[in-house]
Amino acid sequence: MEYIFKPIATDVESFQKPFMRAFDDLNSGKVDAHVGSFAIDMEGYIFPRWHFYLSHIGVIFKKDKVAKWQGYKTLSNNRVGWIRGYYFNLFFDKKIPIQLLEVSNLTQCINLIKSGRLDFCMDGMINGLHPISKQMQLSMDEYRIETLYKEPTFLRFLDTPRSKKIIALYDNRMDYLYNSGKLANFYKKLKLPPISPKEEKFIKRPKINLKDILAGTDDWAAYIKYINP
Repeated sequence: MEYIFKPIATDVESFQKPFMRAFDDLNSGKVDAHVGSFAIDMEGYIFPRWHFYLSHIGVIFKKDKVAKWQGYKTLSNNRVGWIRGYYFNLFFDKKIPIQLLEVSNLTQCINLIKSGRLDFCMDGMINGLHPISKQMQLSMDEYRIETLYKEPTFLRFLDTPRSKKIIALYDNRMDYLYNSGKLANFYKKLKLPPISPKEEKFIKRPKINLKDILAGTDDWAAYIKYINP
């Protein structure tokens, strides 16, 4: 964000917090943007044209748990864990029944796989599952990581006049950086794959009502059984 905004004399103050706490800060007006959200059509929120990252979402599991990997079908009726507030299921290509446990972090999630309380842990591949598997020194002779889908990651804003001004600055700056080739060079320095407008084809943008989800009356209510921690 500093690379995008500082050259146009716009200061950036950043805070690293758990996903739901960052979301709460956005809702309370403590911050202007929530960094790291998929594009969801939800009343009260808006997104820029430009994403800043293409997330590869996958799962890690013990090899002896799965005889043959069959994508989403493999997760059916199994115990899946992901970080609280992520709602990965909204971006599935199909609805499948799962037993879900929302966790506070990936270390907790993988430890629950180790202890046999979960079958799968879901998160981003590049910035989540691969780094944590190395950090926890998991033996890849015992574990396996598979990709489920790709989804662009955005800044999320409240629908306000101030947000629209910031979004205009952001999108204009991203246009310039991409067209000049500077954006690709920046991602190369970070050792991350570059992003492209062509990745818009991955955006699913589900339409949801948060109240329905929290009340358990949404379209997924019949498919998800929550596991007590």
